[in-house]
Amino acid sequence: YDTIVIGTQVWLAQNLKVTHYNNGEAIDSLDDNTQWCNTITGAFCDFDNDPDNTPIYGHLYNSYAVTDARGLAPTGWHIATQNDWETLIAYLGGEEVAGGYIKEEGTDHWTTPNTGAGNSSGFTAVPGGYRFGRYGIPGYGQFINLGKYAYWWNGTGDQSIELGYKAASILLNDDIRLTDGFSVRCVKN
Repeated sequence: YDTIVIGTQVWLAQNLKVTHYNNGEAIDSLDDNTQWCNTITGAFCDFDNDPDNTPIYGHLYNSYAVTDARGLAPTGWHIATQNDWETLIAYLGGEEVAGGYIKEEGTDHWTTPNTGAGNSSGFTAVPGGYRFGRYGIPGYGQFINLGKYAYWWNGTGDQSIELGYKAASILLNDDIRLTDGFSVRCVKN
């Protein structure tokens, strides 16, 4: 992984792509919508179950994988906590503008207009979308918003960070399910 220094933090410059926990055990790869929504263990997938999406967007993980004691982050790193995100956002000028400083420029991956995108921080946020994790609700297990939104778990798996193509703002979101599939970014210990 490439890394980038932003203020006092060192971040991975890509979304996580690991398929094994730190102890070497495999993380379940779940393609089936029903299995994805009903699991109570760690799992990952590729957007649209297409491995060609991984080099650009990384994997999508459920909260169980994020919080698993075996560790998802590479050694010497941790999954960005709410505090890490808040530190980044504050350093970049606050929730209303920080997204523009971390979004990849242009529309190679982002939908037009990709408002405020400048990536001056080098974070290179890409819109990897997410996987809907609530079973029994219309659209369960579906993949949503590739090209439009980026979503990342916080390190405790109880909140997501959201960035969209129509604004330069970053949202901290509590309306999540443990079986939602979001991207992961890591910060150096």
